[in-house]
Amino acid sequence: MRLALADDLSGAAEAALALRGTSVQLARFAQSEGSGAVDLDLRQAEQGTARAVVREAAGGAEPLFLKIDSLLRGNVEAMVRGIRDVRDGLVLCTPALPVAGRATIGGRVVFAGAEPGPGEYRPDTVAAALGDLPLSTVDLAAVRSPVLPELLAEIARDGRIAGCDAETDADLDLLAAAARPFPGVVAVGSAGLAAAFGRQRPVPPVPEREPGSAPVLVVVGSAEPSARRQVEVLAADGVPVVEIDPVVLGDVTAAVVAGLGSGRVVLTVRAGLVDPARGRALTAHLATTVQNVLGRREARLALTGGETARRVLEALGVTRLDLLGQVHPGAVHARTDTGHEIVTRPGSHGGQDSLLAITRQLSQTQHQEAL
Repeated sequence: MRLALADDLSGAAEAALALRGTSVQLARFAQSEGSGAVDLDLRQAEQGTARAVVREAAGGAEPLFLKIDSLLRGNVEAMVRGIRDVRDGLVLCTPALPVAGRATIGGRVVFAGAEPGPGEYRPDTVAAALGDLPLSTVDLAAVRSPVLPELLAEIARDGRIAGCDAETDADLDLLAAAARPFPGVVAVGSAGLAAAFGRQRPVPPVPEREPGSAPVLVVVGSAEPSARRQVEVLAADGVPVVEIDPVVLGDVTAAVVAGLGSGRVVLTVRAGLVDPARGRALTAHLATTVQNVLGRREARLALTGGETARRVLEALGVTRLDLLGQVHPGAVHARTDTGHEIVTRPGSHGGQDSLLAITRQLSQTQHQEAL
């Protein structure tokens, strides 16, 4: 399995790295060079658009990975319908992400630790995420059974989707091993399932980082409470924090440029309830601010939240990421085709020291992580 389609940028980077690919393409209909992922940018799209874009991108007979959110947010049903419009083989789905404490039990997303904070609507079961698409639930006992391949074959013959439970990475490995022999199999899941398929591929060579150093700009567009706590850890480490008022959307370019003088600075949104109707305008303002800042001073970027990362990189004219490795699961280190060194990460990922670790990695001049 060489190619992943994803609905947002941080997910595409996660999937590409997990599948041991080498690049992420930002153009919807780009052909991935060698192997990697394409960000289809569909998390906020209309359902009809999501289905049509996936239908166009998913043609062919090669095995395919469809990266979805581990919390089942976004256009999961519409994207899977797009897959089924052009493919009639096995479709296997599990959003489990054990490394983040997220399992799928009885078709339900369950958490080993604290649940993510309130935000956009997300289904709590695979069945709810897939709507009225035909689904057969494969429970943990079946996943761990030697008859799993036969069960998947029966589900595929019936034209149903295999919604599979998984609690551990070992469960995901069992699913990947059982699904691999199916011609044109489509695996639908989080980076956890992608990694299970990727573990069967050779590790690609790691590109060298550019020599030298630069200050680090951390852009936090996520409303997740965990991201707010991570910013507080950076502030406690002496990193200046520049906040955008979500109502006024004032120009904070000068403050961010000044903050870069300390070596690290955070650009984020002032705490409080953000009107969802203004969400896109706020993200666009963050992107424009970063563009303006980099026009005045060079910096490396840490981008949290797939939507934020996409808009920032679009503003900078980026069309491809070349993967360098990861800081921690979910935090993908890359170099853009415009020469920027970045780390992308989903907003809900990482422990309290996640952003601290990312800024320290970006501040280093020697490449240390491995794919």
